[in-house]
Amino acid sequence: RSTRPSLRWTWRAAWAAIEALITRLAEDYPIVLVTHDLAQAAAVSDRTAFFVAHAHEDGARHGELVEYGPTSDLFERPADPRTAAYLAGPTRP
Repeated sequence: RSTRPSLRWTWRAAWAAIEALITRLAEDYPIVLVTHDLAQAAAVSDRTAFFVAHAHEDGARHGELVEYGPTSDLFERPADPRTAAYLAGPTRP
């Protein structure tokens, strides 16, 4: 049996250390965190922005700011249905 920690445990420990560092740095510096992991955003953010990406026929892509505000408001009472749908998770056919 291996004595090495599992990758899952290592990732959790690494994220906990990163989260603690972000929280400490945010006391003195503005922090911008770009993530697809909403749990990460909720854990360390005072304010959250939700973007959606659009692709065009010519291959160009751009992002659209859908919603921005206090993290608790965005998670508890999203103002835009696209934010609410993303927070609800994938739908099944």
